[in-house]
Amino acid sequence: MAVYNGMPFLQQAVESVLIQTLEDFEFIVVDDGSTDQTSRYLRSISDPRLILFHQSNQGQQAAANLAISHARGKYIARLDADDFAFENRLEKQAAFLNANPDVVMVGSQISRMGASGVSGVESNLPTQHKAIYDELIENRHAMCNSSTMFRKSAFVQCGGYWDHSVSEDWDLFLRFAEIGKLANINETLTSMRFHSGSINARRMLEAQQYNLYACELARRRTEGLNAISFEEFDGRNSISKRFKMFLMRLDCASLHYYRNGMANLLDGNRLRGYLQLMAAITFNPNRLRHRLSRFLFQSSRS
Repeated sequence: MAVYNGMPFLQQAVESVLIQTLEDFEFIVVDDGSTDQTSRYLRSISDPRLILFHQSNQGQQAAANLAISHARGKYIARLDADDFAFENRLEKQAAFLNANPDVVMVGSQISRMGASGVSGVESNLPTQHKAIYDELIENRHAMCNSSTMFRKSAFVQCGGYWDHSVSEDWDLFLRFAEIGKLANINETLTSMRFHSGSINARRMLEAQQYNLYACELARRRTEGLNAISFEEFDGRNSISKRFKMFLMRLDCASLHYYRNGMANLLDGNRLRGYLQLMAAITFNPNRLRHRLSRFLFQSSRS
């Protein structure tokens, strides 16, 4: 776990790890220069399985690389500091990797929850390698980083997370897919929290740009072409590129309203939530139609 200013959600995330049914693990947490009560809380935990490191604020990818460099286990499980793992998550994913030696990384279905912790709609992520890869290479969500477990040997073989401070998970997913198979267990094993602190439209746009860059690098590796820098990738100024950027901005606006709407609905602010979901549909109806129809169907049943 990499954490920067993780309160007030950090405690629930940490406790969800410490009560796992699989008990033989080390829990490595890197405090990435937090300025709130994160450090004090982490230092108060007496469980010997928790191993704590502190560093100046360098970003998620640097904190995760540091944590994994100290890991002794053959499997690495990730969890964000505002999410939580179901108590049988580690047991089920470790068993899956044991039984499937050709799989280098396994995720799961996830449920969304609001700031209050109330869970809502569950995901419908693909479970088979080809379907997962086909989605990822087109910059469509197919795995949740906070639900993943992977082989440390594969991580080392891939060279770890890249140096960019965003989209390190997307790039790693694609590089993992080149040396083995990806999979999702078709069961909800992690809850992902939607809250105001995790929703930033500008950050979403940056992430989408770097996701596309990771996809471009993956295609170039497949075609035997040399890698290009992000500046080279971002500097392409064709009409096609400008049009794609316009569509991406609409997509990010749609995702921004979708995540805000989900956060409000899950926290009981139904009118505001539905208005934001309507805005999400307005900006990009095709991408969100399935997600929203699934959510509204589950809401009507409850």
